[in-house]
Amino acid sequence: MRKQFLMIALAIALPLTAVAATEDNSAAMGGRCDRIDYLTKELSLSAEQKTKLETVFKENKEKFKALHAEKRQQIEAVLNKEQIEKFDKLKKQHHEEWEKKHEDATDKKPAEQAK
Repeated sequence: MRKQFLMIALAIALPLTAVAATEDNSAAMGGRCDRIDYLTKELSLSAEQKTKLETVFKENKEKFKALHAEKRQQIEAVLNKEQIEKFDKLKKQHHEEWEKKHEDATDKKPAEQAK
């Protein structure tokens, strides 16, 4: 039962850490600035709409960070010290793999655009 809970927690936590990392790096593909620029262009947003969307994205980022911190506390309340350390290592490993995959995709994107 405890092992199942840990696996579920990992399945939920790891993808969310990748999303959080992307949110912090506005230059990253899918970052907040890129998203707003994309929406501005594709939807022909007015300056007022763009400003409102920037506010929406900022507020949701803050809510996400708070939710992430709360989830982290709940996970730590369930795990023992050794498990927390292992959980942190797994999270770090997953994030590094995600960054490499993301970096590879970003490197390929300019080449594809040149075609």
